[in-house]
Formats: sequence, C-alpha cells, structure tokens
Amino acid sequence: MKINFNNVRVQAMYSYDRLTRKLNESIAESRKEYGDDVIRIDPDEIQSCMDDLRMQISAIASTYVEGDDDFKDMYEDKYPGDKSMEVFNEEVENGRT
Repeated sequence: MKINFNNVRVQAMYSYDRLTRKLNESIAESRKEYGDDVIRIDPDEIQSCMDDLRMQISAIASTYVEGDDDFKDMYEDKYPGDKSMEVFNEEVENGRT
C-alpha cells in the first residue's frame, strides 16, 4: 500500500501558521493598548488551532514503517497505554464549558 502523507504535513503547517498569526496579533494589540508584549487572548480564539495541531501531530507521530526502528510509532513510544498528549483547555475538550 502506498500512502500520500503530504496533506497531513501541509495541514499541520497551516495550523501552525494560523496559531502563530493569532498570537502575533495578540502581541501587536497588547503593544498598542498596554505598551507591553504580553499575549492576551481568549482561549476560544485558539481552540480550533490547538485541536487541529494535536490531531495532526498525533497522526504524524503515529505513522510508522513496520520493523523499521528509524521510522517507528513515536506516539505509542512516548505515550504508552492510556497516556496521551496534553490537551489545551481540557474543560472544553471534556464538554465542561
């Protein structure tokens, strides 16, 4: 089987860019309004970016070539069993908003 993995990689780059733009805009607004470089952003503004990045990074990390230790399942290696990546704004993830 041959899989084209480029779309997941491209989407991860776009998600990173979206998140970075939002954070940079927050810094610019903070400079203008408060004269400092503090990031002041509503978690809801970056929730979808963070969710997308977690999903995309998980997919990239879980991709492996069977029997190839140079391209193994890094997700299972780093988060064995029931463990998983950190969740941004866990209350939203668990439906407690």
